[in-house]
Amino acid sequence: MAVMLCAECTAFKETLESLTEHSSDEIHRAPFPNFAALERSSFMGCTLCQIIHQTWHHKRYSKRYKEDSLINVAAYRRTYGTRTREIFIDHEGSMFWGFSLADFKHSQVGEEQFSQYQTAWRQITRTSSPDRIGQIIPLASIWIRNCHQEHQNCISYYARREPKALPTRLIDVGADVPSQPPSLFMPLPHQDSIEYIALSYAWGSGHFIKTTSSNLEAMKQHIPLTQLPRTIQDAILVTRRLGVRYLWVDALCILQSEGPDDMKHKEDWSYEAARFGKYYENALLTIAATGASSSDQGLFSPSPISGLEPQSFTFRSEHQMDCTVRSMIPSWLSEIISGPLSYRGWAMQERLLSRRVLHFAENMILWECHDCRATEHDPEGMSPRGPDDDSYLFKEFMTKCRDLYAKCLQPTDFMDEWYHFIRLYSKCHFTFVSDRLPALSGITAIIQQHTQQRYVAGLWESDIPQGLAWHSYGTFHFDTSHLVNPQIPSDPAKDDSQIILPSWSWAACEGAVLYPRYDGWRSLIEVESCQVNSQGSSTSGQLRGARLTLRGVLATINLNDLGFEPYANTEMPDNVLTRYPDKEFLTEECVCMDSRADSQIRHTSHPCLLLGYVDLLDADQAGALILKATGQCLDVVKEYRRIGYISLAMHEFSSIFTDKETSISLV
Repeated sequence: MAVMLCAECTAFKETLESLTEHSSDEIHRAPFPNFAALERSSFMGCTLCQIIHQTWHHKRYSKRYKEDSLINVAAYRRTYGTRTREIFIDHEGSMFWGFSLADFKHSQVGEEQFSQYQTAWRQITRTSSPDRIGQIIPLASIWIRNCHQEHQNCISYYARREPKALPTRLIDVGADVPSQPPSLFMPLPHQDSIEYIALSYAWGSGHFIKTTSSNLEAMKQHIPLTQLPRTIQDAILVTRRLGVRYLWVDALCILQSEGPDDMKHKEDWSYEAARFGKYYENALLTIAATGASSSDQGLFSPSPISGLEPQSFTFRSEHQMDCTVRSMIPSWLSEIISGPLSYRGWAMQERLLSRRVLHFAENMILWECHDCRATEHDPEGMSPRGPDDDSYLFKEFMTKCRDLYAKCLQPTDFMDEWYHFIRLYSKCHFTFVSDRLPALSGITAIIQQHTQQRYVAGLWESDIPQGLAWHSYGTFHFDTSHLVNPQIPSDPAKDDSQIILPSWSWAACEGAVLYPRYDGWRSLIEVESCQVNSQGSSTSGQLRGARLTLRGVLATINLNDLGFEPYANTEMPDNVLTRYPDKEFLTEECVCMDSRADSQIRHTSHPCLLLGYVDLLDADQAGALILKATGQCLDVVKEYRRIGYISLAMHEFSSIFTDKETSISLV
């Protein structure tokens, strides 16, 4: 393969190859004007620029930085037993944000590795196109067969599951011929042996044909394939090629809204939403459009660098061993966590509950089940148990959910896992924030089944005091004010006013939440009563109201008098107040208001309820809820709404909360 280098890379190469063993650790930098210049040089044929560009893309830096971002290429000598050299890429001189290109000694083993790597890359390029579905189906079929016949964890769990609950409606994809259109199919109760595939995807704009009460009968006869978005069309094609007759897609298998007064839609959605989890759990396979942010994109997303061949380049030196670098191939994990679907709230439950997932990611096809992760370039895969990443933690979370009963775990042993899961889940995005709790209904139903605990608006009854100790750190995704205060008009397309989230639930927060350290929590309140009004089961998440009656110590606090003020750095969350405004991190002593607007009320006094504390070795860090009176009373018990959370050392709170205990109602 011919090697071509641009002027910057030529100078870099010559300097690097002339260096001796005793040269400085930071050997040389070759700055490019910006990412756009690097990209142009790459497509013009510079071998080293192609390696950098491909690795930059697979590390997702091309999405993080603008085209005018400065890029540096540097060589560093590091010690790993013996001295080796490493080509390092960084952004505007920041080593923290940099990453290393893979390197290995120039040897016969290295040549074999690169040959295998080239084969894998080309295979990925071929299968990233709908024209190449013939290469995908045999591999997917092998993965399904191996999971069904050889994966002991998968076999043992699904052998003891409950009888299959079929979806109310399925898409009959028909035979694999263009002339046969799909249609809606209503399975009968005795047809529980039917196998079907489920689709997990992001709607995007949602401007496409859907099933409604008006066109239901017509859709039973004929679903107009050409009017469906690309992702659903592709899913129908893959389902047919896998030899499966039925497919479940929410937009077509659930009655969608035709307006705010569409009662048939509301009734159907309420019934189906509580069963979503079972639909994915019972599916033979879930097809996930992991790499697409919209249903218009389809399953086969073209990679921005798919036209580039994988490259290898060797730096030769008279003074040191040769050093060969190559472009990075994307990993299973990077493809999953960088995919747009991983940020969609409903998709988390869909993925966690599915027994098998075939991911159509940005650069390759991926496999996931309880026993195996695999990719096109590594079809044998690896066990998912081991890496300390969010993806792994999600699967471990569900494993613990399912094993609660079998392993006789105490409910309290599971709470730490739940709070960590909520921290991750709260980062997800929803088209309708009212779906935040319903999108957990399948997961919470499993937990409730195995723990016999009562589920209370995102909290568990046995641990309500600590469950109230969440606080927001400013990553706001949406406005929940119309759900906490239903008098504010909601979106007419979906009547959110029927969903009422209590202010004390993390689901009512406008963004991501944190929980304090889990070990050593000591509650200072008593839960006297808990009332939840929901449509359907308690785990459905379709709340019509919720109220807690708590007994504890109240005090009136002025945040400004305690020295709390906004951060000086405008990039810090605007709902967080601190005693250390010059810091650029969240301190232990802080105030986290539950919304942006509430962060401006630090100059007024507020009632606060001392919640509990974490018993640390060096100090006792305590937390209190910041409240706002509603002006209502239940009998003689005053009613409040939560508006924030304050964290201070327990000894400081002790001098503030000096009154006797009292009962309050929290809505």
